[in-house]
Amino acid sequence: MTHAPGKYADSEGLRERAVALRRAPTEQAKPAARKRWEHELAVRGEERQRTKAVAAGGIGTTTDRELFMTGGGPPSGRGRGGQAVRQA
Repeated sequence: MTHAPGKYADSEGLRERAVALRRAPTEQAKPAARKRWEHELAVRGEERQRTKAVAAGGIGTTTDRELFMTGGGPPSGRGRGGQAVRQA
């Protein structure tokens, strides 16, 4: 549609400029996905910390033997093959 010269001078090329500024759909989706995952990971982290706290409270203290029997570490500070384990 053609208008009289100068009548819509301020809007000439507006559509072309808008199209040029428009981002690709994948580029629009990336920030939205990042925000959604940041929130999801924060929620999961909080839930993980609560679960760990409940589990730690339920276990209480363990002896070296109990720890060894569950596969949690070598007995007597020895590693695989009888090698000494460095204690911090």
